[in-house]
Amino acid sequence: MRVRIQALLLAAALMLAAGAASAHPDFSGVWKITSDQAALTTTSGQIPPLLPDALKAYLATKAKREAGDLSWDGVSTKCKPPGEPRILLEQMPFEIVQQKDKLFYSYQWNRLDRFVYIDKPLNVIAPTYFSTSVAKWDGDTLVIDSEGYNDKTYLDRDGLPHSDQLKLTERLSLSPDGNIMHERITVDDPETFSRPWDTELSFARQPGHIEEDVCELREGLFKE
Repeated sequence: MRVRIQALLLAAALMLAAGAASAHPDFSGVWKITSDQAALTTTSGQIPPLLPDALKAYLATKAKREAGDLSWDGVSTKCKPPGEPRILLEQMPFEIVQQKDKLFYSYQWNRLDRFVYIDKPLNVIAPTYFSTSVAKWDGDTLVIDSEGYNDKTYLDRDGLPHSDQLKLTERLSLSPDGNIMHERITVDDPETFSRPWDTELSFARQPGHIEEDVCELREGLFKE
């Protein structure tokens, strides 16, 4: 009898341990970037390591933006999708719905969305604005790998360029109280940058839900 009880206790302990091991942070909720920033920088605060031609193009678009000229920017003039990670800098909240096998991003910006599949093989079908994304768990951190971007977007609001060879690796984690989501992004694009580089963003949890947004109706943004 004692042996049976010990066996049952051991089985219960193993089940609890397995449950604890399978529990992961839940990123579900509404989030908004904690700072108003136009440009992405490296984690040391430097301009990303652009190749010469890309650096020349970046400095030109950055100067135009600072002068109020947004003619180069289809996001601001024709409501084109911002792509990742620029859409995170647009000062609009987004909502994450997390399930066991996927994350669903719903952006307030013009009602765009994105799927991230967990523990699935990466199968890039075609270049898109938001790529193909798969993820895996590394302890309490969700690691998202994305490929298959087109070259029609910029990485930030200052016009940081990229090519269709862009690959992003995002590492998502939560603060102990669950109210801040940290994201470390590795940018790898050998046609634009001399080496891979990292940047970091933080997002604060927001109350309520995202609002309805139609980009064409925002005054001053849509032009034929």
